[in-house]
Amino acid sequence: MDNDELMRIRGEQVTLERERREKVSQFDTETAALQAFVNGLRSQRTANKDWLFEETARLKRIAELQMAIAELDERIVQLKRVSGI
Repeated sequence: MDNDELMRIRGEQVTLERERREKVSQFDTETAALQAFVNGLRSQRTANKDWLFEETARLKRIAELQMAIAELDERIVQLKRVSGI
């Protein structure tokens, strides 16, 4: 593998790692918001339909973020294997 190819792979790896950090940050934000919602439910003992709709959508986003993070992790590992980094 030549130097240009290693540099390209390293650049892609850096990009994927940055994207992963962004997804993890979004995941953390969504999870914290969900926890706040659950805490609110516990204190109020009732939930209106709008809240439930919003939190169902949030759960979907959290699941999508988890899958995206796992895919990025796998791609990063593959790049590291290929480049020997």
